[in-house]
Amino acid sequence: MKILTADFYKLSGNKNITITEIRRRLLTWMLFMLNLLIIPALIIAAIESFALKDSLSAIIYLIFTLPILLALIFKHKISYLFAVNICVSLGFIVAVFNTWHYGFNGASIPVYITTAVLATMFLGIRAGFIVLFCSLVPMIIVAYLMTNQITSPTSNMLEITKFPYSWLAAISTLLFLGTIVIFGYGVIQNNLLQSIKYVKKQANELQKANQKLKDDIARRLKIQKQLEFAKNKAEESDRLKSAFLANMSHEIRTPMNGILGFVDLLKEPDISGEEQNEFLEIINRSGNRMLNTLNDIIDITRIESEQVEISISDVNLNKQNEYLHTFFKPEAEKKEISFSYKNGVPNHDSIVKTDREKLYSILANLIKNAIKFTDNGIIEFGYKKKEGTFEFYVKDSGIGIPIGREKAIFDRFVQADIEDVKVFQGAGLGLSISKAYVELLGGQIWVESEYDKGSIFYFTIPFNIMFDEKKEAKKMNSDNGKEKPNKKLRILIVEDDDISTNLLKIQIKPFSKETLIAKNGDEAVAILREDENFDLILMDMKMPIMNGYEATRQIRQFNKEVVIIAQTAFGLMGDKEKALGVGCNDYISKPINREKLVSLIQMYIDE
Repeated sequence: MKILTADFYKLSGNKNITITEIRRRLLTWMLFMLNLLIIPALIIAAIESFALKDSLSAIIYLIFTLPILLALIFKHKISYLFAVNICVSLGFIVAVFNTWHYGFNGASIPVYITTAVLATMFLGIRAGFIVLFCSLVPMIIVAYLMTNQITSPTSNMLEITKFPYSWLAAISTLLFLGTIVIFGYGVIQNNLLQSIKYVKKQANELQKANQKLKDDIARRLKIQKQLEFAKNKAEESDRLKSAFLANMSHEIRTPMNGILGFVDLLKEPDISGEEQNEFLEIINRSGNRMLNTLNDIIDITRIESEQVEISISDVNLNKQNEYLHTFFKPEAEKKEISFSYKNGVPNHDSIVKTDREKLYSILANLIKNAIKFTDNGIIEFGYKKKEGTFEFYVKDSGIGIPIGREKAIFDRFVQADIEDVKVFQGAGLGLSISKAYVELLGGQIWVESEYDKGSIFYFTIPFNIMFDEKKEAKKMNSDNGKEKPNKKLRILIVEDDDISTNLLKIQIKPFSKETLIAKNGDEAVAILREDENFDLILMDMKMPIMNGYEATRQIRQFNKEVVIIAQTAFGLMGDKEKALGVGCNDYISKPINREKLVSLIQMYIDE
């Protein structure tokens, strides 16, 4: 019994088993219970009938035991429906027989109900209702016969209760019917609960799968948006860089055209002196324009590669403003621009620790832009103290900035992409460089502008910038830039390019006593080993056979007195430090400005 019960519940709770299999197992279990409880009850009932001298009833009870016993024995050989019909039919016949003998005082009503429950369990709801309504027929017939005294119960219930066997039969019937109802309900409840659990589990799994799908969709949408953004960014970057490269080509070819074109004109034999001077001035301006373009490219390359270093020193803002005004005033006057400046504090309070060159570069870029985009107007620049910073400004009455481009103008390559008839020459890097320098100095830069009315550029720097101060190289005195050294010098030019060599010879001729030439570093070392009596070496750093770095390193092993000035066309971050590291006294980049070269030589020779 325990084994069958455990097996039944194990099966009824298994979500993988079919309802047909559950019914088959339940039928087997019921046949077992019938043989265990009902057959003894029927035998007891037969004994009672014999005791009451009701031989017919006794024989009928004994006959009922036969199909129950045979159904259990041959349960694997008979069909499921046949076995079910035997059980249901037997229950119905027992109920009818009980109704005829005892009326409604007997066990007929519980047996009818149990039979209907069994029919529902094994054959479905429709079969259960059929059995239930069929049960009404014998009940109505017997009720009619007994109420009209046509017949009466054949057995006296009062007499039956006096026999012990009758109580055993009643108890067996109670156990069977109760067990059928309990286990039938148990089947329904257990399978219902298991179904609910299974449905809940499936619902949870479905919800998780749905959420996972939503997350996956959201993630894919996010990735798609990121890819679209990156694609648009890349396309925009490519477009701007293409425009920048086209502009660079224009910015290099245009001044080069001026240089080469006017050089050809200078070859004409009938050119006047006035025209010659005019052409030379144009060539000079074109060369400077090309040099500024290359310097901007070098600066932006340094910024992008994070190779820009800060060199801190005391800067007198008032003196710097005065110098900027003096430097740019002639250019402004050529365009009939009213050019002025204002100092924010007295001279003794205008000292700030910052990077002199970068502050100068920022202001110079802003002033050059103002002059470039202003005609017959006014330009004013200056500064004032404001909340722990110096706030600088450059104000102009020029063309202004188109609406929506106020922030874009600080981006690299943008000017080359502005399709406006008033866009002037330039690489479009000056404001980007200025913005990078301002941020390096710990400040901010912004612009206020009205199209066709003018702009005001602002930027701030702290009172004192907290960076590690570097040892500064000795500064050139611009006021002495045109003065010549006080004595004639013995000079060695180490240069592999003939044009550069000839240019240097001409530039140093006024203060040169004797000039020797070496084509590479190896020749320079050999000359110095034979004769150390030189005042100055102008050392190119990139040469065949032996470069300038190695040549300087070897020369310093036996001659530490001669002044060596490095010269290079690279102009990149680290060139100066590398040259000083191998023993050069100073550094100058190509193209070499004569005034700067003279000032640099004078600074060392006059010592």
